[in-house]
Amino acid sequence: MKTRILAASLLVALASSGASAQTTANTVQRDVNQQTRIENGLKDGSLNTKEASRLESEQSKIDRLQAKELKDGKLSPQERAQLLRAQNRASKNIKAAEIHGAKGNPESKSSERM
Repeated sequence: MKTRILAASLLVALASSGASAQTTANTVQRDVNQQTRIENGLKDGSLNTKEASRLESEQSKIDRLQAKELKDGKLSPQERAQLLRAQNRASKNIKAAEIHGAKGNPESKSSERM
């Protein structure tokens, strides 16, 4: 939830910064989408809390990387490529965890906390 708020505020702040804003907006939106996939996996039981926690940690690392690279207000081609690789890896990890077969209990206390 915190990640979603951070991503939304980054999106609003960077939306007016020119041509690079489109790619920045795309990376922020992708973060939001991946966070939503993790939350939905917890809700429908396709992810257990251990997997979701690991995936959340990976998303946090991507968020920190993105914030570091956006300090100057724009993404260089190298920074964009690095973010894209990290997001692709996270997306694959989410997909692998969802089809892994470990079932979570969406009504458990730990699922509710996440």
